Amino acid sequence: MKKKKKPAFHKFFYNEKLYHTPIILCVGDLGEFHKYAERTFEDQPDDENRFLSGFYTKYILRVNEHTSEAKHVIFINEPDDFYTLSHEIVHLCRTVFIDRGIPTDLKDNDETFAYLHTHLLKILWRKMGKLQKPLPKKK
Repeated sequence: MKKKKKPAFHKFFYNEKLYHTPIILCVGDLGEFHKYAERTFEDQPDDENRFLSGFYTKYILRVNEHTSEAKHVIFINEPDDFYTLSHEIVHLCRTVFIDRGIPTDLKDNDETFAYLHTHLLKILWRKMGKLQKPLPKKK
């Protein structure tokens, strides 16, 4: 009898140093993400996320029975979904700014926001690139 293949689910960790932002990028099967979240985080993802191609949220990570810390989590269904990754990074950047008391009004702060967004997009897209299938060679 053929063994059933487990759905693909991958985690990448990145500690953004300027704003001291720990990020977990999760890519793959949403059901596997929920299992990981149940084991790892104190709070649980909403069921409404099952209809999305990705989402961003901030979870509380259980370090031990006395210690917890916030983790920024981006979940993306497909490893080649650049647009959803970019979209979710916008949410992450806004949360980072709010948490640190940095104005989120883009009229006065658009360059700072854009630099953080671009930096995270480069880093996280490279991590997702490890999962992407190479394009077929042209004949």
